[in-house]
Amino acid sequence: MNLLYLVFLRKDKNNDFNIGFYIFGNKVFVLSETPLVLGFKKPIFTAGINAEKNIGIARQSLYDITLLIIMKRKLSFVLLFLSLFLLCDSVFGRVLIVNNHRPSPGEYFSLQTAIQFSSPWDTIMVKGSPVNYGNVVVDKPLIILGNADPLSGDNQYTSKLSRVMFTDNLQLRTKASGSLLKGFEFQHYQGDRPNITIRIRGKEPISEVRLKNNFIWYMQLGDNATEWEIINNIFGGWIDGGGRLNQPGSGSSASVFYNNIIGDVRGFQAPNTFENNVITGRLMRLKEQQFSRNIFKYQGYLFQDVANCDFVNNLAAADSLSADNCYLPVNNLVGQNTCMNLSNTGSGNRMGVKPGFVGVQQGEVPKGVGAFRLGSGSPARGAGRQGEDLGVFGGNHPMPEAPFNAMKTKELMEAWFLDKEMPEPDQ
Repeated sequence: MNLLYLVFLRKDKNNDFNIGFYIFGNKVFVLSETPLVLGFKKPIFTAGINAEKNIGIARQSLYDITLLIIMKRKLSFVLLFLSLFLLCDSVFGRVLIVNNHRPSPGEYFSLQTAIQFSSPWDTIMVKGSPVNYGNVVVDKPLIILGNADPLSGDNQYTSKLSRVMFTDNLQLRTKASGSLLKGFEFQHYQGDRPNITIRIRGKEPISEVRLKNNFIWYMQLGDNATEWEIINNIFGGWIDGGGRLNQPGSGSSASVFYNNIIGDVRGFQAPNTFENNVITGRLMRLKEQQFSRNIFKYQGYLFQDVANCDFVNNLAAADSLSADNCYLPVNNLVGQNTCMNLSNTGSGNRMGVKPGFVGVQQGEVPKGVGAFRLGSGSPARGAGRQGEDLGVFGGNHPMPEAPFNAMKTKELMEAWFLDKEMPEPDQ
């Protein structure tokens, strides 16, 4: 069984410990010499393997305690914590390796089998493969990482999935809340069937699930999806919150969508937040949503049954909201929905303005490096309330140069897994 331990051993010129090593199996790897970063849900290192990739959020506080002790130079206590790492991996979770590409060096050939034999807060690294890993059900909190070969960086394939269902397990008394799914390419289903779904058997919602850096076609959420974080994903099609038009407060709630590329946004009737996304399709059946610094690329009629939403500093290519005379004025994101006797609020929006994208061709599904980058003269540059760029490369969670269709070199793989900088794409 491959166990993962973090070890802090070396002092700098100020007599502080700021160099880390990690032990994976029988190998030792040196992390970059960088300042330690403390805090909940933050990486331990600004480079190299970070907390999000190899430990669960539930164990973050233990690492923070260790780091605080290191900063105080109490080496005896550090050694005590290191002994806990070495003696009790069940406290900190294991790292499971999955590879279905023969000959397979992984512990598991099937991702679902690895999930079945994992414990809550384990990390599952799924190696890239030309073979799809299929459908999986996640019923406990797990860190599941695609293209998971950060140690060598020589895998040319993406990690492919068909569907993921987040659910609960009443027998084991576990649920998928707190899980992270990162770095997967999903297959397109005939009939636009969703790649991401949710289903519960008990009464508790599935909360605080994080989706990051995935290419997904369609996502179907529901009433029991709360406080999800959807960051830096590319959706080739729609996302649906599961809300019903005549049932206010229904569907996904208190979730955030930061810096994604999305087709249609539909079926959200409870409050959620959309910031710095590029939305290529329409907005349909929406209430109580907050939209800030987004770019709406669709040039046809943008709205259908949109009311009680707040729009701040967005840019829309469309010059008209609807053909049914429900919106007054028809060329402003803010105004009355006379058909529903409700209004949309906000300020600082622009309509009928082309965003000036470079790096993506007309009609292209945006999977490559540099998709929807703003040109030098784009009106979306600096158009935020505090001078931020609109769209996926602005805000607090700028889209990485996600190389979904270009993972052919060691440099690209290292950039994907170790958060290194990538060269500017050719325009």
